[in-house]
Amino acid sequence: MFRYYEEQDDPPIPKPRPLDHATLIGLWRERLVLVTVGVALLMMLSASVAVMWPYSARRTTDAIVGRVLNFPPGSVTLLQLPLAFIDPVLPTGQTTHIQYGPDHPIPIYLINDPAKGLMAYFGRDTFRGCRFQWFDSEKRFIDPCHGSAYTQTGDWVRGPARRNLDQFGVHVHPDGMVSIKVEDFYMGAVH
Repeated sequence: MFRYYEEQDDPPIPKPRPLDHATLIGLWRERLVLVTVGVALLMMLSASVAVMWPYSARRTTDAIVGRVLNFPPGSVTLLQLPLAFIDPVLPTGQTTHIQYGPDHPIPIYLINDPAKGLMAYFGRDTFRGCRFQWFDSEKRFIDPCHGSAYTQTGDWVRGPARRNLDQFGVHVHPDGMVSIKVEDFYMGAVH
């Protein structure tokens, strides 16, 4: 028969030496550094995944609102769009940005001006963020809270507001459908 190894007595295992205080502190520091680096790498990985994730997968930023024929020249139409949007402008006196979404739709006035074409105005005043209304008899947008007034094309007429109305991008598709893009936000010009 073959013997693959010779039976021998195992050598005695030496007793571990007790570690001194400085060595223990060094080992704990190494472990702390490794854990800290691991947590930092995990945080950077999760942040990079969130940034690289397609923007459109996280939220919808445009909505088809109808055909061009639904908005005849001279018309002013109030729309309530349930899109995710954070108001980038902090109105006077507010401390937090307003968030819109399915439970808090964005008020948007779609105007078809005979001279300028389709325009989409954010339905809140540029002074304090109050929702304004369209008064057809005066052909004006009027803020019921502070009295600011604007023309049908969003230009400031009177009141405490310091700029014209804010706008969203409007796109007319080749098939005649109209979409409003809330990612294309344009702050009203200062007067």
